[in-house]
Amino acid sequence: MKTAIVGAGKGCRSLLEFVLERGLQELHLEVGMVCDIRGDAPGILCAVERGIRTTTVLSDVLQLPGLEMIIELTGCESAAREIQELLPPGVRLMDHRMAHLFWDLIQMEENLRTEREQVQDILDSMPDIVLVLDREKRIETVNAGFSRFTGLNRDQARGYHCHDVLCERWGSPGRQGMDCPFEQVLRTGKRVNSVQVREVAPGVEEHFEVTMTPLREPGGEITRVVESLHPITERIRLTREVEL
Repeated sequence: MKTAIVGAGKGCRSLLEFVLERGLQELHLEVGMVCDIRGDAPGILCAVERGIRTTTVLSDVLQLPGLEMIIELTGCESAAREIQELLPPGVRLMDHRMAHLFWDLIQMEENLRTEREQVQDILDSMPDIVLVLDREKRIETVNAGFSRFTGLNRDQARGYHCHDVLCERWGSPGRQGMDCPFEQVLRTGKRVNSVQVREVAPGVEEHFEVTMTPLREPGGEITRVVESLHPITERIRLTREVEL
């Protein structure tokens, strides 16, 4: 959407930095011009650095070829009214009030994005194999340990059912008709621990301690399950040696 910004203060600079560095895929904004009566306004300087056309005259904005929307960031009611009165047919106006609300929504999305990245960093720092499942056993995200174990990165694994990725690698409950730990979690609402064995070669086994932990919404409904697999092959081997 071909867009011009009128009012190039600090808010304009922040918006430009966000649009150009992080993008707004939902709106497809293309900033074609920035306007301010001050040629040294922060947004003007930012636009110049990034090769965006600038002007100190409103008429230049109104004549911008292909213009579809004007974002008014002057904070001045009279300026907003003037733009509204001169607005060419088919061009939308987002005044400073709407723009502030829009910016608040952007900041909320950025905060959520940061929180998701922090959670992913925590998952990746864990040495165990970890995956987060929805109620249909579909993978929502995985950690680096899972990727090393399966060869699938986070994007490749997303959407697969856990039994298609893990259970088929060994004779797990999900493939044998036994009581799946995931189903136990949904049924009891409690964390479930089990041990699963994978035969990697004739006579060679890998043992994993599997923990399924429910995640709940504030109302108490289970919406996700975190599955972690901790290798215990060495512990099993040492235990058997002691018993001998």
